[in-house]
Amino acid sequence: MESTKTSKLMIQYSDLIGLPYTREHDCNWLAAEVFSRFGQEFPEIVTPKDSSEWEGLFTKSITEYFESTPHIRPCTMLTFCFPEGERLGWHIGVMIDDDKMITTTARMGVHLIHRNPKNAYESIWWAYYRGSYRLKHD
Repeated sequence: MESTKTSKLMIQYSDLIGLPYTREHDCNWLAAEVFSRFGQEFPEIVTPKDSSEWEGLFTKSITEYFESTPHIRPCTMLTFCFPEGERLGWHIGVMIDDDKMITTTARMGVHLIHRNPKNAYESIWWAYYRGSYRLKHD
């Protein structure tokens, strides 16, 4: 059983690894699930069907519930902005310990990304990293 330990908490996450990405099980769903395992309530982040509206609504949702932090630690939400043709695709992940983020993609389903990249795939993620956020009440 894979888990992570912080000074306060230990969460189990191995049951999530490998779950397929679906419209119902996207990065927002995964973030909510991981936050709940840390004992935190993850707010609903607006995700419109039209990706041209994504950035404005995403940014508004983030600033309403989260505050930017330079400290990446467990239960920190990370944001990424990947190029998607002429538009940008926003994506989130959650740090599960000091070295690993959990996320999900259509190609790989739920998987881990190391903070210190172990391969080219992980390096690409960090090239599109945009910020780290903690819940405002945290």
